[in-house]
Amino acid sequence: MAKVIIEISNNELIKSISRLSPLEIKNLMRKLFLLNLYQPPKFEEISKEVSRIIKSKNLTEKDVEESIEWARKQK
Repeated sequence: MAKVIIEISNNELIKSISRLSPLEIKNLMRKLFLLNLYQPPKFEEISKEVSRIIKSKNLTEKDVEESIEWARKQK
């Protein structure tokens, strides 16, 4: 049996996903992870970006620690 492929724009995709409930979105993301269709960013990529931001904003070690502490408190 042939598989059907439907191409839609990003805007159409977002509109479609926005109609889903949070539980349906959670299940969709779980399926994407299980199929390896969605790959989270790699640690190296995140580290590079963080280092770039820290250098460009001239952040101190204390600023970074406070930011990490704040982020961990968010749910």
